[in-house]
Amino acid sequence: MLHENAQEALQFLALGAGIILLLRLVALGLGHLGAPADGELAAAMAPFRNGYPLIGADTVVLGGQAIIPRIAVAFLFTLLCGTGLALLTWSVGRALRWNSLRAAVVGARAGLLLGGAWAVYCLLCLPPRQTQVDPEGLTRTSRPAFLRTIALPFPSHTVHWDHVEVGGYEVWEQDDAAGSTAIVVMARIGDTMEPIAGAIDDAGDGANGPHRQKAEAQRLAEALRALTRTK
Repeated sequence: MLHENAQEALQFLALGAGIILLLRLVALGLGHLGAPADGELAAAMAPFRNGYPLIGADTVVLGGQAIIPRIAVAFLFTLLCGTGLALLTWSVGRALRWNSLRAAVVGARAGLLLGGAWAVYCLLCLPPRQTQVDPEGLTRTSRPAFLRTIALPFPSHTVHWDHVEVGGYEVWEQDDAAGSTAIVVMARIGDTMEPIAGAIDDAGDGANGPHRQKAEAQRLAEALRALTRTK
């Protein structure tokens, strides 16, 4: 028979796992409930939301991982939050001569719930890197992230370019550290090329995945060029 505190710890570990595992179904359901794209630019941007069902229709994501690896990282993040807070409260409990095991269970409970809630929020609508396209220009936001997947609640870095600053758009194929090729839409800002949107590397796409992603990137680049020409 497990000690009562140990049973509670296992129950909350199971709760954290259940939250993340059920998120896949939630994300799929929300994705099907999304409004259809309205206009050529919105339709061209839609494939570059990269599995974040609750980001705005005026936002594209720059890279990232497919939904299953993203959920795995979120699960790890949740467990680390629970473990970290459990160790902290255990240490405080010992220092204050409290019931240290009970304090650790309470810490694990709080860490799992807080970490799980933040991970769910990030998986639904907070990518580490995104670009918002509005009538004024482009606004790219970069956030520090756990394993480049779960954004951390730290200050983000934002840069804005007016449409008149953009000299053109190109589609590049870039090799990452893992040896895979990413399709990225780049904007020419002065003498530099800035990444705006990137398709995720999803092995489930099969051999035709890169060709489809490149065609979608070309469509997005042309829609952005058309927007720039009207300014």
